[in-house]
Amino acid sequence: MRVELSGTVPIYFLRVLPGVSSNHSVPVAAVAGQGLENKLGAGMNPFSPDAQNPNDPHFGFTIGEFYTLKWAPPGQRKKGTNCAGDANFTPGGGSSDRGYIDIGQGSGNSGLGDAIVNGGYYLPEPLEIGDPIVHVQGNKHVGPFILTRFDQDNDRTSNNLTSYTGNGRRLVPVPINNGLDSSLVVGFGLFMLTDTSCTNNNKPCCAIYLSNNPVMYSDKKGAGGSGLYRVKLFN
Repeated sequence: MRVELSGTVPIYFLRVLPGVSSNHSVPVAAVAGQGLENKLGAGMNPFSPDAQNPNDPHFGFTIGEFYTLKWAPPGQRKKGTNCAGDANFTPGGGSSDRGYIDIGQGSGNSGLGDAIVNGGYYLPEPLEIGDPIVHVQGNKHVGPFILTRFDQDNDRTSNNLTSYTGNGRRLVPVPINNGLDSSLVVGFGLFMLTDTSCTNNNKPCCAIYLSNNPVMYSDKKGAGGSGLYRVKLFN
C-alpha cells in the first residue's frame, strides 16, 4: 500500500532571498506492506509444537486440524495421548518437553499466564530459525489463561481464517521445533484457540493449525510463502 501526503513547512533562512516564500509545500510518500522476518519475539506464545516433518513447509501439519500445544501430564508424551492431528505421531524429545517453552517468563504458572494472555517476552533477543528452545518442565495449569484469550475475542465460532472476523485474540503465533531431544526452531506457525482447547489439566491442550506464514498482530496470513511476516513501512 502506497500512501502519499503533502504539507507546508516554514522556510526560515531561504526567505531572505528575493522570490522565495516563507512556506514551501513538501510531498512525502511511504509504502507499507508485509515484510518477511526470521525472528519472533513480543507477541509469541510460550508453546512450541513438534514438527511431524521438519523438512516440510507446513511441518507435516494439515491446515484445519488440531495439534498439540501442551502435552498431557509427565509420562503421557507418547502416541495416542495427544490431539487429533498428532494421533499417529510418535514424538521425540525428552520427558521434560511438555510443550511449554521458556521465553524469559520462567517456569511458574503466573509467568506462563502473563506470556499467554499478554504476549510477554523476556529473552534478550527474539527467537529465530536454528535457535535452541528451552522447555518448561512439569504439568502447568494453563487452561484458564487460554480460556481468557479465547473469551477476549469477538469471533468465538469461526474455525478457519476464511470466515474469521475476530480481533486476533484466538490466534497464537508460535515457534515450531524439530521434535528432537535438542529442540531447535525450524519455523513459525499460526494456531487458533477454541473453547475446548484446554479444558482439563490432565489432558493435552489442542489448537487448530492455520498457516505457516503468520503476520504478527494481524488476523491474516502472509501474502507470500512460508515464513513470519510483519506489516511495516518501506522507503
